[in-house]
Amino acid sequence: QRQVGEGYSAPTTSEGRIFFFDRHDDQARRTARHAETGEERWRQEYLTTYEDLYGYSGGPRASAVIDEGRVYTFGAGGRLRAHRVTDGELLFDVDPTARYGVKQNFFGVGSTPVVEGDLVIAMVGGSPPDSPSISSGEVTSNGSAVVAFDKRTGEERYRLGEDLASYAGMHVATLNGRRWGLAFVRGGLIGFEPAEGRQDFFFPWRSRKLESVNAA
Repeated sequence: QRQVGEGYSAPTTSEGRIFFFDRHDDQARRTARHAETGEERWRQEYLTTYEDLYGYSGGPRASAVIDEGRVYTFGAGGRLRAHRVTDGELLFDVDPTARYGVKQNFFGVGSTPVVEGDLVIAMVGGSPPDSPSISSGEVTSNGSAVVAFDKRTGEERYRLGEDLASYAGMHVATLNGRRWGLAFVRGGLIGFEPAEGRQDFFFPWRSRKLESVNAA
C-alpha cells in the first residue's frame, strides 16, 4: 500500500514493475516500483501548471502505456513523454497542446494513447490560432483529431480528423482481417487505417448539450 497524488490514472504493470502516473503539488510524477513489494525503482517529474476549468483534480487522466522497453505518458496538460522502463531516462518530450493549438478542454487531456507498430497514436484535437475556447461552443478543428508520432523519436508521422479530443481511450484492432484504428472523439467515432493514417469513416455520436463529453 502506498500513498499517491492527484489524478485518475490507473496503474500499469509490465515484467515485474508497476508504473503509476500522478501529481504532487505542481509536479507530474511517473514512478516505477517493484510490482510485489512496492519498492521504488525510479521516478521522473516535470512542472505542470494545469488547472481544471470545473475544479476537478489537476492530476493526469491517461494511464501509462508500455512498449518495447519504453513507458509513454500523456499528461492532463497535454505533454506526451517517453521514458526508458529500466531507469526512467527521458527519451522524448512532445507538447501537442502547443504544437497543434489545442484549446483547453473541459477536463484536460483524458485519452490514453496506443502503440501500433512503430507509432504511438494519440488523440490531440488541435484548433487554428484564432479559434475561441471550447466553452464558447464555436471552437474549430485543424485536422489533428488524431496524431501519430514515431514511438522512438516523437516526430509526427501523420495527422487526421476534423474534430476535437474526448476522454475515450484510443483503440486498435483487427476486424475482418484488416487492422483498424478507432478514435471516439468529441463529435463521434473515427475509423482509420493506423499504419498510414487514412480515414475511412466518421460516425456522429454526441449529445447536443455543449458540456457533454464522450468518455467511454
